Amino acid sequence: MIEFSYFIACLFVIIVSCIKVLHVNSCAEWPELFVNGAEFTWRFTSDATNNEADSTSDDSFVAQILKRAPIFSKPYIPPLIWGRSGHLQTVIHSTFSRHKTPRVKGDSRHTLFLSDGSMLTFDLFQPPTGAVSTEDVTLVVCPGIGNSSETVALRAFSHHANSYGYRVAVLNHLGIIPSIPLTTSRIFTYGSTEEYGAMVNKVKEMYPQSKLIAVGFSMGGNIVSKYLGECSKQRANFVAGISCCQGYDILKSLEIMGSWKHMGKAYLRAICVCVQKVLHNFQSVLLSDEQLSRFGIQSRMELLYSLNLVHLDDILLSKMAGYSDYREYYRQSSSSLYIPQIDIPMLFINAKDDPLIPPEMFDTPLRHTEVNKKAVFVVTKHGGHLGFYECQEGSKFFQRGTFTWLDKAVVQYVGAVVFLASAVRPQLRKQERK
Repeated sequence: MIEFSYFIACLFVIIVSCIKVLHVNSCAEWPELFVNGAEFTWRFTSDATNNEADSTSDDSFVAQILKRAPIFSKPYIPPLIWGRSGHLQTVIHSTFSRHKTPRVKGDSRHTLFLSDGSMLTFDLFQPPTGAVSTEDVTLVVCPGIGNSSETVALRAFSHHANSYGYRVAVLNHLGIIPSIPLTTSRIFTYGSTEEYGAMVNKVKEMYPQSKLIAVGFSMGGNIVSKYLGECSKQRANFVAGISCCQGYDILKSLEIMGSWKHMGKAYLRAICVCVQKVLHNFQSVLLSDEQLSRFGIQSRMELLYSLNLVHLDDILLSKMAGYSDYREYYRQSSSSLYIPQIDIPMLFINAKDDPLIPPEMFDTPLRHTEVNKKAVFVVTKHGGHLGFYECQEGSKFFQRGTFTWLDKAVVQYVGAVVFLASAVRPQLRKQERK
């Protein structure tokens, strides 16, 4: 009897621990929308499809955007059992990604050379004939760290956008695809916009009449935001910008992740391994004796097997990018310095349970909504870092969908902002000028 009671007690502790760790009792909620520095609210009519902006909001442009993107006025419901955990959403996204991802058709790879001789590539995914959109729209996508056009999640997103008639251009970060050689001793950085800008210029050259939407995921969100804020000329042809799960201030973000709170150190080590993989794949170019001597590095093994990302950035990557140390590198690479200069419509999306980007980092987009009347900051309760898997009716507990809530949210926003920018809506634009 005592043994049975002990078993029941242990089972109870395990169940309670699982509920606490997985946040199973955490309820799904509507996304929080911030406009003009304050939370945006909806007033529902008897017809659930007709949401009206609350009278506390006087920004007609944003109100019209949100009315045409209904996903933001409905609860985001993550999968049962595991979907309430930001850690599991993040890990599943980075390891297993999507379920039954369709093959993207109409893709082609393009090659460019930068001013220093670095060879850059990007992939174009064309929409199928007869797709929904009547506008010529190109989503110019910058992936996150370690990702490229060959990443399953990016392929799934491109397929979803293509199905709505949007062309998608995806940047391949320098050094990420092993089969694409490095022609100089240079790899991607956290904030360099030269590669993204080169792709944008080529897309403009190929499709001069196309409406452009800048889309960035994680590190890519930092890069596209920085690009849009650096120079007003760079915003020509851009209808809007979209940033998903970026950290805004790299130095502050890594300082927060430097503790074991939210398991930050574990994620930093995972990022460190990703960078080391690039260094290992291209040792002959990046870690030659000449390179090591140039930066005063004694041991090649120190770079390849270090578990400290900040140390790796300090002794090598910051120097390769032309900075004196990691602090200057992080500070100058952060989009938070440039976002205030953006004056086109912007959508920022973050999740409260993102273990890499906690809510302490949300001040930059919130402040931007105060000065940019066409900016929206969306915060979800769940989603993790780029996870945003949905609970699909009739699906198994552990089954992942092909497309995530984030995929759908981005594409719906694109449809809304393109609609309002179209020549067939002159009245709305006239109201904005008043």
